[in-house]
Amino acid sequence: VGITAEQYQGLEFAAERSGVSITAIAHGLKKLGRVMLDAQNGSRQIKETFAALDITLKKQDGTLRDSFDVFSDLSDRFASMGPSAERTGASMLLLGRAGTEMANLMANGSEGLAEYLEVAKDLGAVMGTDLLNVSELYHDSTVDLEFAIRGAKLEIANEFLPVIIATKLQLREMVAAGDWRGEASSSG
Repeated sequence: VGITAEQYQGLEFAAERSGVSITAIAHGLKKLGRVMLDAQNGSRQIKETFAALDITLKKQDGTLRDSFDVFSDLSDRFASMGPSAERTGASMLLLGRAGTEMANLMANGSEGLAEYLEVAKDLGAVMGTDLLNVSELYHDSTVDLEFAIRGAKLEIANEFLPVIIATKLQLREMVAAGDWRGEASSSG
């Protein structure tokens, strides 16, 4: 999506508070990243839209700015525009369908976004780098354990399936022959 884990957690909180799904925000930010690249690669319509909004896409060194920074700038511009057809059109072009869903989130501009992040931090709802790293290690170890158990099950199946199949075949033959006790049937 092109944002830091801290920014994502702040946006997750902002999503809940503003009635937007975090999925819509993620889709909008993905779309923003794509259109930023399209503008860099020469898409006239997108370049003109960013220019009309007075949003710079490149850093001093010529590389693209972080998508969260551009999103913050967009929030400022959209907040100043108020509800309008122009804002809706620009948000749809730059953020996709999620653009209209994100109007409440962006209503107070970059200050509103920063405030959401600060409140989330004050509430202890933003994981720091250390906890994020430990959390990732925890997740990785859980996945490793699940696959180790899966491997053990496969080894057990490999050892016992031939025996189980042979036993089932013997049972089938006994039932088909009418030999319910496993004794040789006698006719006579």
